[in-house]
Amino acid sequence: MAPQQVFHEWNSVKHVVDYEGDPRRRPLDYDEVQALFDAADGRVEQIRSRRVTGPHLDTPPPSFGPPRADERRGPPLTDDHLLPITHQTA
Repeated sequence: MAPQQVFHEWNSVKHVVDYEGDPRRRPLDYDEVQALFDAADGRVEQIRSRRVTGPHLDTPPPSFGPPRADERRGPPLTDDHLLPITHQTA
C-alpha cells in the first residue's frame, strides 16, 4: 500500500491568524520579550546602585519550634529507647 495524502483543503481548518486563543494570553513576540528582559535588567541595576544590604539569599530564614528529626545533632543522651517496656502492676 502506497502512502496517501490525508489532509485536503476540504477536510482541514484554515488558520487565519497564528494564535487563535484569547488575545490577552497570546505568546510574546521577540521585541516584547527583549523589552521584558531589558526592564528586568534595569531593575536589577537600579537595586544594585542603591547599595542597600538585605538578607542573604544563601542562608535559610530562621525557623521556630523544635528541630526536625533530621536536624537534631548527636545520639540520644540515654539508651532508654533500647530498653524493653515493662508494665508495673500495683
